[in-house]
Amino acid sequence: MYYITLDLEWNQAYAQKALAVQKQLKCRLRGEVIQIGAVKLDKNLHICGSYQIIVKPKYYKKLHRHVSALTGITQEQMDMGTPLPEAAERFKRWCGDDFAFLTWGPDDIPMLKDNLHVHGIDSHWLERTYDLQIIFGKQTDGTKRQRSLEYAMEYFEIPQRLPAHDALNDAYFTALVAAKLDVIGGIA
Repeated sequence: MYYITLDLEWNQAYAQKALAVQKQLKCRLRGEVIQIGAVKLDKNLHICGSYQIIVKPKYYKKLHRHVSALTGITQEQMDMGTPLPEAAERFKRWCGDDFAFLTWGPDDIPMLKDNLHVHGIDSHWLERTYDLQIIFGKQTDGTKRQRSLEYAMEYFEIPQRLPAHDALNDAYFTALVAAKLDVIGGIA
């Protein structure tokens, strides 16, 4: 059994484009995944692999300036990315057969599911997911307060030597925090 810390970055459409796309698709599409980052952990929560891919969006093709400023991803990088169907297949293959996702917060898996849905791609392999943000709260201050990943790193005195809001870096930071938690107890 492997644990995979997952983080996504996604593009947001400008308002008019979002309305037009959602009308065309007949469903809500809050954002379109443009980067997948993941770190694989063994049963002892030791890092044993990583995965990163830039995804070329199909609907929200113009990179929102806020997203670019936050992530450092450029329009050129996004335009050269891998289409989601191929990126998702590669990622699923990399994950293997026996794994569970660990995320920081509740947003990434629903976003990925929504994106797979609009492409007609099955998402059943995303079902085994646990939110480390909740486990962190219960195991540290006993609250349900949503704490940032940066806060958790400071709490455990983990130096942040890489830029945040890069999917692979954030997945790596999540893996470092996971190693400080009782993940198995938290899942139980």
